[in-house]
Amino acid sequence: MSQDRFRGWEEVGRLRSRLDDTFGRILDRQRSNEEIDFELLSDHARYLCVLVSGYLEKAFREFVLEYARRNGSESLTRFVEHNARYFTNLKTGKICEYLGYFREAWADQFRDEIFEEEENAVNSVVNLRNRIAHGESVSLTMGRIRGYYACVNRVVTVIGNICVPNP
Repeated sequence: MSQDRFRGWEEVGRLRSRLDDTFGRILDRQRSNEEIDFELLSDHARYLCVLVSGYLEKAFREFVLEYARRNGSESLTRFVEHNARYFTNLKTGKICEYLGYFREAWADQFRDEIFEEEENAVNSVVNLRNRIAHGESVSLTMGRIRGYYACVNRVVTVIGNICVPNP
């Protein structure tokens, strides 16, 4: 077994850890203030929404790239690496579509393993991120983005187990 065998999971773990730390710093700051600035918390929630959406995209890219590294030629890996940069706005329908490009059974497995709450969370995070990026006003609480993040984490784990099962 090569040293790189589980690089996809390791990279996603690093991404998740950085995001967990960011949530932790914001929540620690919230707890340490006697007077809570709800507007600032809402700003932080919007920022975290952008990060959660980016985490989903990066994790998806890393898992499909790891699949190509393990199972394909160097040219396939380069092709996947080049095209993975276009994997954006990853609502669940798009995730299914991309997984189906690799194997149709993967899209079916993804649909079977994702709960409605998780599908709604992923789609909401992407929609909110796009609205935030385009300067629209969105109302988002820390509680809601934390819930969405928990669902996105579960979806990322499902994607990883489909593309590169972690023993």
